[in-house]
Amino acid sequence: MLEVIITLIVVAIILVAIFYIVSIWIYKRAPSNMGFIRTGFLGTKVCLGKGAIVLPVFHDITWVSLETIKFAVSRAREQAILTADNIRVDVITELYAHVGHTEEAVLTASRTLGEKTFDAEKVRNLLEAKVVGALRSYAATKTLKQLH
Repeated sequence: MLEVIITLIVVAIILVAIFYIVSIWIYKRAPSNMGFIRTGFLGTKVCLGKGAIVLPVFHDITWVSLETIKFAVSRAREQAILTADNIRVDVITELYAHVGHTEEAVLTASRTLGEKTFDAEKVRNLLEAKVVGALRSYAATKTLKQLH
């Protein structure tokens, strides 16, 4: 009788250890400065500040940074911005960008940027043309005095 109890205790300890090791392997948690999107089996799930079971064969995860990224865009000399009174203006702009802390914002960032959210230089390369276009459009409607 004692041998059966000891055997059951040993089997229970082994099962708990196996369950613990497997749960460490398949359960992923998102820290407060990151989120992830799990795709694959059972659809898409956005994880912000929580975790999800990620089965290696059935799921794929994409990490998204929620930290603020700072990047600068400058236009000077021959690339200077032209004002409404035909004066070239050297411009240096600092921009701060971050992904919102909502599931929809993280899903959109994952679709458009993917893993690029971790690298400020890659984000700058993607957004620089749009920022320069906006600066040129705005400066073209204002005189140098109005801009100053």
